[in-house]
Amino acid sequence: MRTGILTLGIIFVMIGIASYMSAQLRIDEYQTLLGQAALLISDEAQQDYQMYQLMQMAGAILSTTGLVVSVAGIAAKEE
Repeated sequence: MRTGILTLGIIFVMIGIASYMSAQLRIDEYQTLLGQAALLISDEAQQDYQMYQLMQMAGAILSTTGLVVSVAGIAAKEE
C-alpha cells in the first residue's frame, strides 16, 4: 500500500508540473506587446488567457497535493 500511495503522489507531482509549465508558456505569449493587444481586442484571447491562468493554478495545486501524498506514502507503515 505504501508503494501505491508514493507512486500516486509522484504521478500527481509530474502531471501538476507539466500542466503548470505548459500553461506558463502560453501565458508568456500573452505578456508580449502583441499578446497584450490581442487581450484588449479579442474576447476569445481573454478567455484563453484566463483558462491558462486557471490551468497554471490547478497545476500548482495538483503538484502540492502530490507532494503531500508522497510524504504520506513515505511516512506510512508497511503492512
